[in-house]
Amino acid sequence: MRQVIIASFKPKQGQEAAVLQTLRVMVENTRAEPGNLVYDLYRDQIGTGFTLFEAYTSQDAVDTHRAAPYFKNYRATIMDLLAEPIVVKMLHGVDVVEG
Repeated sequence: MRQVIIASFKPKQGQEAAVLQTLRVMVENTRAEPGNLVYDLYRDQIGTGFTLFEAYTSQDAVDTHRAAPYFKNYRATIMDLLAEPIVVKMLHGVDVVEG
């Protein structure tokens, strides 16, 4: 069953460009994963935060994503750039059209 994740990032003041670059690397790598359906990056209205909207074919695809070397590198480096911990929401479908 499809897995959806929403991850929000609040950069430290002055670190917005570094966070954006780090997330763009994740976008490029993750979109190439076989189990990835969507990996879209958004900026909030006031321009101080970012949100990733992710969708995967299965929990196995999520696990594969999180085991990738670039994921581990991103997690090891991005935390120093953030003003707050990453907010991650894992969503489980209730009434979803799979297709």
